[in-house]
Amino acid sequence: MREQADTRNTSLLDGDGARLRMTGMVKRFAGTLALDHVDFDVMPGEIHALLGQNGAGKSTLIRGLAGIYSFDDGEIEYEGTTIPELSPHTSHTLGMRFIHQELNLVPWFSVAENIVLGDRYPTRSFLINWKELNRRAEVVLERFGIDIKPSAPIQGLSVGQQWLVAIARALYTEGCLLVMDEPTASLSKREVSELLSFVSSLRQHGTSVIYISHRLQEIFEIAQRATVLRDGKRIVTCEVADLTPEKLAEFMVGRKASEIQHRIEPASESGLRLESSTRASEPAISVRDLSVDPIVHGVNFSVGASEIVGLTGLIGAGKTEIGSALFGLLKHTGVIRIGGKKAKLKSPRQAMRKGLALVPEERRRQSLVLDMSLRENLTLPYVSTYRRRLFPLLSRAAERKVTRGMVERLQVKTDGLETPIRNLSGGNQQKVVLGRWFQRPNIAVILDEPTRGIDVGARYEIFRFVRGLAVQGIGVLYISSDVEEVMQVADRILVLRDGAINADLPRSQTTAQEVLEYCYGQTKPTA
Repeated sequence: MREQADTRNTSLLDGDGARLRMTGMVKRFAGTLALDHVDFDVMPGEIHALLGQNGAGKSTLIRGLAGIYSFDDGEIEYEGTTIPELSPHTSHTLGMRFIHQELNLVPWFSVAENIVLGDRYPTRSFLINWKELNRRAEVVLERFGIDIKPSAPIQGLSVGQQWLVAIARALYTEGCLLVMDEPTASLSKREVSELLSFVSSLRQHGTSVIYISHRLQEIFEIAQRATVLRDGKRIVTCEVADLTPEKLAEFMVGRKASEIQHRIEPASESGLRLESSTRASEPAISVRDLSVDPIVHGVNFSVGASEIVGLTGLIGAGKTEIGSALFGLLKHTGVIRIGGKKAKLKSPRQAMRKGLALVPEERRRQSLVLDMSLRENLTLPYVSTYRRRLFPLLSRAAERKVTRGMVERLQVKTDGLETPIRNLSGGNQQKVVLGRWFQRPNIAVILDEPTRGIDVGARYEIFRFVRGLAVQGIGVLYISSDVEEVMQVADRILVLRDGAINADLPRSQTTAQEVLEYCYGQTKPTA
């Protein structure tokens, strides 16, 4: 595939003029070849998409460019000058700006403090001039049309708003090359449109952009060229105008898109055998008058056994708050029944005992312990079940046996069970989070943005796992801001607007356009 693609598509530019040229880049981790002699370049004023599945080598290439990793081999030229070694300081001095997939914001700082962080704060009489600091941040926010107060604390913002602040911080000082890793993963449709328009406008100033996204439609909207990596190798570099979404997906996964999509429906072969304790006559989850102050107001809905219910809406509508309340993370009022039985859910421990599982929106911050191994993260919720009888010590043999089987079933790409979870790609980390709940029966599973930052191949694998849960009698509440995704995986769709259910729609009798209309305010007519 690689040789054929490279010989018949536009490869790297042969002439001079590239702002950045990377040739033969190699990076190894504990014997694993993460980058296998990768070539990549970017022209002035070009938006160059860097694509590939999770684990393909995209983040490794970018982190090496940022000076976070040291390459084992290869040559880098920037503005025609060979750079012998990169460090974070060198990259910044050269004019490279990075927005990584993991937001590096200080939660207890204000928006203004985070935007100016890394530059010298303005002072007056040896003290920070807060008025000038906020003014500088406000100039940047207004320039990009970001409606957030400079004095607002970061920890009080939504994930989407935090992404906008991270973008503003990256562009606070002038740079010639901007690298964006999944910048729209948590943004609403309107915010995505505004961001893409802004990114396109950067070309007028000669700014180069390396754009990483799993949303292929964004690539066709703003990028001029695309490079696809797979298993650490460059598969193809070509003009976006010469591509189709189907062809891109084929380059990324090594097989046709139609073959991937066929994997969504059948899940019985997944090898994950869980028996739900829910009686078929009772809903897995039943909610009446659920309220979470000050966002969610008197919500009523149910999720049947073997049913996948999609919960969608704009950012700030209250989707995550509903999922968190059901799992005992947020104080709430109303009546909740799990498997037909009334449940008081004041903590995650109580929710787990009642048969609920949660995959949260922010897997790295809310669900994973990054300094622990894959094994430890996979068994974390049920670690007490691996204790030796009469002894407080854990049975590592039993723990490894379960972990090894789960890794094989979920097809997690890893060097071993003791690999630090932070070294896995986003898609494989998400498989570990999902795999936690396959160790014992559950009545219902709550998935909050389960494919955020996940590539097209891993996305369909997760869809298959979700369908497998439903086949086994488990109810699934599937929370996502991606309407097309909800349309693809859910049996029924709940549209949340301003903290209330605005529509309850069977997937077979609605369209994505109708769902969006309910998201933005249309009210479903009553009979």
